[in-house]
Order: sequence, then C-alpha cells, then structure tokens
Amino acid sequence: MIDSLKSLLHIDGWQPIETAPKDGTPVLLLEGDIIGLFYFGTEPDFVNFRGKPMKPNWIGTIIVSDLVRNESGCKMLKVYGSDATHWMPLPPVPGADQP
Repeated sequence: MIDSLKSLLHIDGWQPIETAPKDGTPVLLLEGDIIGLFYFGTEPDFVNFRGKPMKPNWIGTIIVSDLVRNESGCKMLKVYGSDATHWMPLPPVPGADQP
C-alpha cells in the first residue's frame, strides 16, 4: 500500500497549497517526498504554551515518508501544522461507484 501511495508523488493533479480547501475537507498534502492525510481546522485538545486553544491549522497524519520509520517499516505520525506546498483531493474509494 505504501508503494502505491508513493506513486502519487509522480502523478499530475497536485495543486498549489494556496488553493486547498479550508473547510474541514480531508485532502492529501505534499511536502517534498512526504504525503499526509490532513484537514484544516482545530482540535479542542491542542493548546499553546499558555493553555489557550490553538488557531486553526493543518491537522493530520503523515502516511508516506522515508523519514518516519519504526522496526516494522513505516509508521503513521499525527501532525499539527504543515509546510506543505501542494494538495490533492482524496482519490475515490475502489468500487465505491458500484452498488
């Protein structure tokens, strides 16, 4: 699965991050060779060093990265904030258009 997701690094369809939806819609974000599943919003448990709620930002999970590994290979990592440069809508679920 990770290899098929890595193939997304090389396909057309990535759009500039400035055009990404900021309404809570889940999207794929790209930063270099890192791909993550993110949405723009807030989480009540995230607070700053003063204990105040964090401002809305990209929140998600890195799903493809050669930098994030554990003893079994790849590892998902929850992230608040992103320096992503591009985004892409989620691909359709296989077979979703079939009854």
